[in-house]
Amino acid sequence: MKRGIEHWMPVLLLAGWGGLLLFFAVSGRIAGLLHPVFWPGVWATGAVLMLLALVAAFDPGEECCEHCCSHAATRPMAGKLLSFLLLLLPLGVAFWSPKGGFGAVAITNREGASGDMLPESGTNEAFIPKTASGAIDASVLDLLYAAQDASLRSDFEGKTVEVVGQLMKERPAAGGGWKVVRMFMTCCAADARPVSVPLKFEEVSKPTPPEMVWVRILGTPAFVETAEKSTSPTTRTKALLNVKSIEITDPPQEAMLY
Repeated sequence: MKRGIEHWMPVLLLAGWGGLLLFFAVSGRIAGLLHPVFWPGVWATGAVLMLLALVAAFDPGEECCEHCCSHAATRPMAGKLLSFLLLLLPLGVAFWSPKGGFGAVAITNREGASGDMLPESGTNEAFIPKTASGAIDASVLDLLYAAQDASLRSDFEGKTVEVVGQLMKERPAAGGGWKVVRMFMTCCAADARPVSVPLKFEEVSKPTPPEMVWVRILGTPAFVETAEKSTSPTTRTKALLNVKSIEITDPPQEAMLY
């Protein structure tokens, strides 16, 4: 019976991949990678892989002689090690990659001409609780839904709302002002896209914090008609937020919007 590194390589790989899934689930980092509906599958897959690793660790293996066997176990050790390292490399990158959301460059690259429009999978149903101060606890998505549905605008027009998001500068083509942005995820991090609302400063001076810092904004929403650049002249309603106060805050427990 030949036991040694050949026996432990698959055990380590199974345990590594299972441990990675469980680590991301326990640490909360899965929130930035997958929609919550898929989280139970991550837990289950991680547990199954760890169980398979345990079974493989106590598997006695097969007896084999070097000259009488022709199956994969007789492949050169160099090839086995190379395969092992190639499968192990993504684990190292994932385990030690810094925790954090999308940066300003990633958000800018994912913004399209209609970066402030709602995803098609959105819903117009709004549940708007109040904060302790009496302001409407709103998200960027709430304001964008209201911009596209006149029946919802009365929930916000002329009222004070509190919005939490990341502060980011608009592109020069959009005026070069400031906006509050969040990442919206439909399925996983691959389809995450930014949704944002422009900020208008009248009662307070423009902010000086660095880009991508998390802020808590108290303001009054407004909805304005803007002309669309297309072959046939059209207009659409856009949301903006008149800022009354702005302060740096801690990131929310779930940085993504779902």
